[in-house]
Amino acid sequence: MGGRLRILCRPTSRLDALSDLTFQRFEGDLTDPLSLAKACEGADYVFHSGGLTSAPDDETYIAANGEGTKNVCAAAKSKASGLRRFVYISSMAAAGPGPAGKLIDEEMPAQPITPYGASKRLGEKWVQQFDLPWTIIRPPAVYGPWDKAILPLFQMARWHLSAVVAAQGVASVVYVENLVEGIVQSAVRPEAVSQTFYIADSQPLTRADLAQHMQEAVGTWAVPLPVPSWVVRSAARVSEAFAKGFGKTAFFDRHKATDLLALNWGCSIEHARRFLGYEPQVTTRVGMKRTADWYRLKGWL
Repeated sequence: MGGRLRILCRPTSRLDALSDLTFQRFEGDLTDPLSLAKACEGADYVFHSGGLTSAPDDETYIAANGEGTKNVCAAAKSKASGLRRFVYISSMAAAGPGPAGKLIDEEMPAQPITPYGASKRLGEKWVQQFDLPWTIIRPPAVYGPWDKAILPLFQMARWHLSAVVAAQGVASVVYVENLVEGIVQSAVRPEAVSQTFYIADSQPLTRADLAQHMQEAVGTWAVPLPVPSWVVRSAARVSEAFAKGFGKTAFFDRHKATDLLALNWGCSIEHARRFLGYEPQVTTRVGMKRTADWYRLKGWL
């Protein structure tokens, strides 16, 4: 796309991953409308990917992902008079899991099952209410360099264990380069205005197959370790209690357990193919291999 890049981040944000880029840094907070105005001033494109994925309560999710998104929209509306596109990076969680045997698509009604998903859906509604040239992206789980959420699964594979929850459950994932390509396409294609898209790797896979790809990426053998639902829920309760004891927010809680135990998180990318010409260039197998290689390079694996 070219142009000059601005980054809006918190004062405490680490930007190691952006060390190769030239950009102008602005510091702010989604809950502080005044701090957002300068970054949006005169912008041609606004990509809103900020938010919370873990929070101590529903109100905190809503403040960041719902009201925070409203604040970004308002800043873009008032300060970016020549705005070409406002791209909101939402989440599959905003739609909720799909019924058995049917891929989730943009025509299905949104039915989020967690406070996080509900707050991202609220963010979408705010975007749709503003008179902006908007596009909404709903990615599934994102993996690739710098991601730490999926890292423990690769580390387990290194120790010859392959923990799988709901092995026959279906899930879409997206390699970070595929996601970025889809986001850029959604920003420059006129057909994408006022549209919502799922951007993912080519095909959903069973969780057992995803675990197999990770194992192959690490280059080792692994013993399958089926994880019963009661273990997942118990781990969530222990994680919450431990975090509460230290005055922290639990990374894994009962809501994330609910998401994890849902059997169908597979989405269709046909709408993105048709309107954007989107075609993921990196297969899941190759993406997992690149991710494992990067982890090794950084000494994480």
